[in-house]
Amino acid sequence: MDHRDTTPLLSPSAKQQGSAAAPTLIPPKLRVFLYVVAVVHCMGALGFGYNSSIVSPALAPVSDEWDLNTFQQECVVSIILIACLIGALVAGILADMFGRNKVLIANDFVFLIGIGICSGSVEYYMLLVGRFITGLGIGVASVVVPLMVTEIAPKSIRGEIGTTNQLCITIGIELSYIVGTAFTGVKYDWRWMFAFAALFPIIHVVGAFVIRVETPRWLIIKGKATEAQSMLSYLRLNGDITAEFEELEQSSKQPAGKKVSGLAVFSLMKWRPVVISLGLSFFQQITGINAIMYYMSTFFQKAGMSADSSNLVSILVGAINIFMTVVSVFILDRAGRKPLLLIGLSSMILSLFGIAAAFFFDSELSDSAMGAITIVCTITFVMGFAVSLGCVPWIVISEVCTNEIRAVVMSLALGVSWITNFAVSASFLSLIDLTNEQTVFFGFMAFAVIALIFSFILIPETKGKSPDQIAFLMAGGKVKHKHHHHHHHHHRDDDEDSVN
Repeated sequence: MDHRDTTPLLSPSAKQQGSAAAPTLIPPKLRVFLYVVAVVHCMGALGFGYNSSIVSPALAPVSDEWDLNTFQQECVVSIILIACLIGALVAGILADMFGRNKVLIANDFVFLIGIGICSGSVEYYMLLVGRFITGLGIGVASVVVPLMVTEIAPKSIRGEIGTTNQLCITIGIELSYIVGTAFTGVKYDWRWMFAFAALFPIIHVVGAFVIRVETPRWLIIKGKATEAQSMLSYLRLNGDITAEFEELEQSSKQPAGKKVSGLAVFSLMKWRPVVISLGLSFFQQITGINAIMYYMSTFFQKAGMSADSSNLVSILVGAINIFMTVVSVFILDRAGRKPLLLIGLSSMILSLFGIAAAFFFDSELSDSAMGAITIVCTITFVMGFAVSLGCVPWIVISEVCTNEIRAVVMSLALGVSWITNFAVSASFLSLIDLTNEQTVFFGFMAFAVIALIFSFILIPETKGKSPDQIAFLMAGGKVKHKHHHHHHHHHRDDDEDSVN
């Protein structure tokens, strides 16, 4: 037992270690299949991106038609965030009870009801109800989609497949800009904008019934080992799954009697994944991405651009966001999670500094200079965000949490994310009125600096490691060198058992 348990920890084979080579071990056919499965289940993520952003082009025509005041407009935007929070907090529990797949299918109907009510609204309160129901759907999707896509992927391309979630969110956001621009000025313009979103749940329902996938990890937690094995085999196109299945079972075995020596590690184990998960989702929002995305047009108008050209800039920035997310797909499993976080955060810090400085020296700059600086900095900010806080958190969260706590921690993390998102979005403009732009952006920058230090100190590299190795890392162990701490074999064993 000693030997079998510690070998993978202490001498990860070249296969696990190989950085650039690792992702190529997956047969192309399998990779394509996994992408198809991931993309079908990421329809929820498309809905997330689209529904949360479509409100920005739809708001003007709705307000004109119903003569809404500023407070009412803010409610249409923010009510969805409150609903997302509720959806996210129940989603983890539901995903553990009923399975990832069933929850996503049920969620499609939540989306459709919400979208139907929004598109057919006859008055303001009806629209609020529709937005609220849509928000519940977004909240559930925001938790269950990343669970689904990270849990079906083999570890060597877990980052790559997991990123489809973030990719689809950014594509959804971009679609909302494009659809919003396309339907502006058409009869029933905002109704069409809301209605377009019905496409995603419909595609998912059909796809889910054709593919019929549940995550092997969930089946294992539920004690359905044989089903988990046949599902894993189906997800690997009947390839050899013995090693992977053993790892899965290993990472889910509840220790019979917790051994005392392991207890210290166990308590340590508990706080670190939780702090990492909640910390990352907090920093994802508090560094100002949504303030920048929501208010991009306003921003560019402030920088002296006309309304039309600022719309196009939004579409451009959205495209850059998608492009960089695609780039991160290719880097994540090769360079690793941590380098991407650190590089992206550094880019965000410099960009925020640039924006703040531009506002600080506003009086001495011409409009065109001001416009140029803020646009360049917004673009470098979005690029940095896309490769770091955009895609890394959901992957790292699913990796650092053991099977038993993953869904619940994912729920809490998204709860934190939605609360922070709400706080930033709701207060951003008032804060600027109270102080000024440079103060607010320096504030975002300060948080980005804290995020950089946090990532550097607390986050281990989880690329290509098995659940056991990660659990062991989380408990403060090192998986680097072949002959590291050989004399700790026995302890290591106990700790490992208790960790899982």
